[in-house]
Amino acid sequence: MDLEIQLLHLWERMVQNEILEIATHYKQLHSFIESKKERANSVLSTSTVIHGSEYSTESYITAICVGIISVFKTYFNLIDDFEWKVLNDPFITFSHVQSVFEPYRELFRMLHIHKSSK
Repeated sequence: MDLEIQLLHLWERMVQNEILEIATHYKQLHSFIESKKERANSVLSTSTVIHGSEYSTESYITAICVGIISVFKTYFNLIDDFEWKVLNDPFITFSHVQSVFEPYRELFRMLHIHKSSK
């Protein structure tokens, strides 16, 4: 076991794992978005709305990608703000990090489950 890990209390390791779970789900969702990026970017760059009675599966996947990209923008802003806090306060605790990013853990998990089921 790594020396750093041995210095952490069991509860701190659990919180660390929850924080890493957020990053893991983000990475998986990001890979999904990248695989659909061209289509999602074309939808983001135009203001047209698709009308009609037939919608392809591609339309729904594109809509999901656009929504996930929107969530990512908010997430990136949070990371930027939080990075400044950490740089200015080296004593920020795991529990503080967890409380800041906790809303994204459930959201990313839910989006990941939805993406996986398709």
